Amino acid sequence: MLSYLLAISLMPSIALMVYVYKKDRCEKEPLKLLALLFGVGVFSCIPAIICELIFDSVNTNLFKIIGFSAAQEDLGKNIIYQFVDNFLGVALFEEFFKWLFMYLVTRKNKNFDSLFDGIVYAVFVSMGFASFENIFYVLEGGLSTAAIRAVTSIPGHMFFGVFMGYYYGQWHLQKVASDYEKIYAKCGLITIKPPAFSGGKYMALCLIVPILFHGFYDFCLSVDSALFNLVFFIFLIFLYIKSFSTIKKMSASDIADHKVVTGILYNKYPELIQIHANSNYNQQINMHNQQTDYFYHLRR
Repeated sequence: MLSYLLAISLMPSIALMVYVYKKDRCEKEPLKLLALLFGVGVFSCIPAIICELIFDSVNTNLFKIIGFSAAQEDLGKNIIYQFVDNFLGVALFEEFFKWLFMYLVTRKNKNFDSLFDGIVYAVFVSMGFASFENIFYVLEGGLSTAAIRAVTSIPGHMFFGVFMGYYYGQWHLQKVASDYEKIYAKCGLITIKPPAFSGGKYMALCLIVPILFHGFYDFCLSVDSALFNLVFFIFLIFLYIKSFSTIKKMSASDIADHKVVTGILYNKYPELIQIHANSNYNQQINMHNQQTDYFYHLRR
């Protein structure tokens, strides 16, 4: 029975990972890398749980001092308590540690070479986190819990991962564009002009959007109110539609990042079009290639 419940608890995550993996059209990610991302997703549960327990203790005591609690008798006070607890005590820690481990593993990985890769990475980390969490819920609650979480919590973690991965891919694109720009400038092909390529906005959104969505998801479930239950189901439907449409759109338009960056650079530096057509261009680049291996990765 134990092995059966374990299998049931892992099936939704596996199905969603297979789905996203198949949608990766440009170049499939190595299974070894994906297994590592799933593994660090599992591991990210540990620091997240520790931080959640510490925050919960501090938060509960603090709210008791000012006369607020998680008690359902006072809906107004409960809403404030649940808002703080779910957005800061749960969503913030869980999404931060998922993002952190994804970033550490993939930020300089040579396989990160298209926009859709960001979604793949974030989803696999999220499914590692969700799988570990789901095992305990299913072992405690049984098949009914497994069935409910298979269409709510597990897809929910994937949805948060899709939004995280979308902005992570945009950040990566800005980074590659900046790297190209610096190399062209170092080769004497262009003079860098503003505005600078910056992925700061996208990196911020990579964290903020999943935290807000995750926090609102948990918040609606935590408040004992028919209205909030209705809002939750509407929000869940929105997440299903928006996430799968994003996956479909990004998969259909996915191409190697250096091709996208070429277009971006042409818009900022129209002179590059003529430079690329110049026979001396390849000679200049090849000379620079002898000084840096990184450019080979950018142009592969």
